[in-house]
Amino acid sequence: MFREIVRIAVAEDDDDFMFFVNHYLGKRGLKVEERYSWMAELTSAVDSGDLDKFDVITLDNDLFGGSVSRENLVQRIKRKYPGIYTIGLSCCPLRDVHLDLGKDKVCQLPEMILRR
Repeated sequence: MFREIVRIAVAEDDDDFMFFVNHYLGKRGLKVEERYSWMAELTSAVDSGDLDKFDVITLDNDLFGGSVSRENLVQRIKRKYPGIYTIGLSCCPLRDVHLDLGKDKVCQLPEMILRR
């Protein structure tokens, strides 16, 4: 049976929460290919074209060193990488993402990625 390969990036600075992201993705045979913990890392990846290799990126609003909302990164990602599906995994709602799950619905992440 053919299984789609999904390339996933995660912008998240909380190691404990990453455990749950990896756990739920792993249950469906998915895995995180790249993690951005610092705002500077994510901004650099957006500006340099490094996100082009991903199908999905999940975003926490507050990363070490900055805020995804204040930097308008969701809009920049969607404009520069129209093929990337954006998912909000933050305590506060993230505007303009394709889907905003919030942290409390992380268990739904694999299903939402596979349905996109």
